[in-house]
Amino acid sequence: MSQYDEETTILMCLPVEGDHRYIVPGSVQRQCEDCGALVWVAPSGQQLLIESSAIVVCMNCGRAWAKEQPGDLEITSKQIDEIKEWRKRN
Repeated sequence: MSQYDEETTILMCLPVEGDHRYIVPGSVQRQCEDCGALVWVAPSGQQLLIESSAIVVCMNCGRAWAKEQPGDLEITSKQIDEIKEWRKRN
């Protein structure tokens, strides 16, 4: 993932394959731009893609990028709302 600089917005998403207890309603599948794995992009992530030139990556590729580019990881208020909704259901 070294081709992205520290100004690049990286959208880390859950892989489609795997045992996930909750997928946010309205999520769509996209491909990780690094490894090609299918991932779930929640509505908040879809909005981020519209508003910015974010890069969609799976969790594994995102973690690798974070190790190469240390710094703060941010979560949006819309993502927090999705997490709160998930917690209500579980």
